[in-house]
Amino acid sequence: MRADETDAINIVVSEREMVADGVVRVEFRSPEGADLPEWSPGAHIDVHLPAMIRQYSLCGDPGERDRYAIAVLKQPDGRGGSRYVHGRLEVGTSLTISAPRNRFELVDAP
Repeated sequence: MRADETDAINIVVSEREMVADGVVRVEFRSPEGADLPEWSPGAHIDVHLPAMIRQYSLCGDPGERDRYAIAVLKQPDGRGGSRYVHGRLEVGTSLTISAPRNRFELVDAP
């Protein structure tokens, strides 16, 4: 099930960095500088790209509410989302994302 369009969040790409071979880390922030909704490890967001919506796991510190980050592996034979993120998503780009949702909540273990 996809997140409802009513939970759309406007964000801007604030940073991008190649962090490994074929992997780009993209950071998002609110254009107004507002805190973003809380999230927990295992959470995903829908990233609304031109003509497609792709889901990516959030990474980083959930306590840093002023930013979200994703890491995207370039999939040359994929459906186009990773190629767009790698080739066309630049700092300053405005996008819409969903609020985080977590269907893979981590549980405490001994």
